[in-house]
Amino acid sequence: EEVKIYLKGLLYKRPYNEKQLYQKALAKFDSPKEVALAMKDLKQSSIVDEKDYIDNYLEYFKKNNYGKYFIMNYFIEQGTRKDFVNKLVFNEDEEKEKARNYFDSVKNKYVGSNFTKQKKKLYDLMILRGFDPEVIIDLLSHLEINTDKERKNLAKDYRKAKIKLSNKFEGSMLESRIVNRLINLGYELPMIREVINEEESKND
Repeated sequence: EEVKIYLKGLLYKRPYNEKQLYQKALAKFDSPKEVALAMKDLKQSSIVDEKDYIDNYLEYFKKNNYGKYFIMNYFIEQGTRKDFVNKLVFNEDEEKEKARNYFDSVKNKYVGSNFTKQKKKLYDLMILRGFDPEVIIDLLSHLEINTDKERKNLAKDYRKAKIKLSNKFEGSMLESRIVNRLINLGYELPMIREVINEEESKND
């Protein structure tokens, strides 16, 4: 009865799965037999309910726009019963809606970076959130570049690269190294050429 009271107290505060409850009770009472009996009684009376635990967290994950891969991994890592986890079904349209909602909330997070870096960082962020790569790529394809900001970032990176590389190279070799560095940073070659010409014309 003491174990049951303790477990009910835990469940009053927040949802737990069966494994979590068993481990907590065992750590406190150090009596596997009593803990097992208490768990059995609470499961029979549906106070301990693995499906209810999953449903509670699914609602939280849905509300906060987590993708299916994050959700599956979370349940597995928390020791949730595999027979329940394996039965989870994710609606494709709902997953896309969550991805759109999350994307809209974070798409301006990396506007200080150049466009390619911005997309890479957003992709990585959404992968961590558990969304399907194809869904992420589709969302990124609709991301519009801020040309003015991109040119400003490019001009800034050009000046930094020129200062650093001028210590080792000069002439056409210097220009080639600078262009290669800017391409590696994710800038498009036509814009690189334009910005370099603009920057050099300022020095004439």
